[in-house]
Amino acid sequence: VGAYNMTQWMQFITLRPNVVMIDTTGKVHLIRKQETVDTIVGCEMVPEHLSSR
Repeated sequence: VGAYNMTQWMQFITLRPNVVMIDTTGKVHLIRKQETVDTIVGCEMVPEHLSSR
């Protein structure tokens, strides 16, 4: 599976997993951490006048 799949992911279907790169020596490198629910909602903001107190 090619790296091009990273750009074609449908985020609304499932959380994205870790992404690894295998170099020419066979060593595996983590290049993108898996998403969590906190990752998804962490960028969301609610205007102060609409938030619960």
